[in-house]
Amino acid sequence: MSDKILAAHVLVSSQMNAQWAETLQLARFDAVDHITIGPFQVGSDGKFILGWSNERDLHKRVTDVIAKARKDAASANRTIKIFAMQVSESEGGTIPGIHRLGDPVNVNDAAKGMTIKQQMYTNYITSISAILHQYDFDGWAVDYMPPDNVSLAPKLFHDVKEKLTEYGNKLEPKRQYQVAVLASTTRWLRPSSGSDAEKYPVTESVDFVYLKTYYGGLNNANTLSAWLDTVKYPKGRLLYGLVTEQKPAQPTAKEARDAVAKNELGGIHIWRLDGARISWSSQVQLALFSWLHSGVLDRNTLALQEVDAAWKEINH
Repeated sequence: MSDKILAAHVLVSSQMNAQWAETLQLARFDAVDHITIGPFQVGSDGKFILGWSNERDLHKRVTDVIAKARKDAASANRTIKIFAMQVSESEGGTIPGIHRLGDPVNVNDAAKGMTIKQQMYTNYITSISAILHQYDFDGWAVDYMPPDNVSLAPKLFHDVKEKLTEYGNKLEPKRQYQVAVLASTTRWLRPSSGSDAEKYPVTESVDFVYLKTYYGGLNNANTLSAWLDTVKYPKGRLLYGLVTEQKPAQPTAKEARDAVAKNELGGIHIWRLDGARISWSSQVQLALFSWLHSGVLDRNTLALQEVDAAWKEINH
């Protein structure tokens, strides 16, 4: 399975100041292919910015994470893709999400105030490239879940991809920026959904979908069938989700592996690398990375059977 991908999220915050340095050192960036870093948000003028606005340490922490990730990957002779992630506003309600840009189908009076929305929308899609360049990101990612599963999503994803491609082509050497979506629904992304999904298919604008099968994300609008059969999203670019930041729940690591093997998916996404359970999360990460890449990283990597057994124990 050497062509498979292990992706994971890193949430930077000025909280846990005493533990941050230790947590960063424990992170195994040599055993992950993609990481998304957040929170990024919609600014008051619509621009894509680093949030939360009241946290002053985030710039350095994002810089530190990226530097360590690049160094760890290079030491293992690997490459890593790093995405700046627009986090959903549902994260405590303190991070302005993409629904602030407008929701044409749902808004009762779409014409009223759309001039302001349009300016915010333009500011957003044109400001992402500067952030990616500033921090040396490889792409933009978005947490697509309520209330940010909006009808403008197909056009937004298309326009962001187009702007990033245009910007990357002007660089020397040229750079191919990518778009990833952490999805808990296919609403507005399906053809004939009432949005612009047919005009702007996500199969063309979105390079990777990380399927949020956790925290209620596995629902009738977010099944493998919904993505593979209805949206027609390529299976090799669809990653099955798994949560390790809290007490493990469904799906299990084994269920994730089975889904990848049975459906020939692109890999597995972990939420998340950092957090209070970093030791457990790292063990799961290493075992799954080894499985996806058909090799063992080091002698301390737990066997898959040990991970599966521990998963059952922790859930009791």
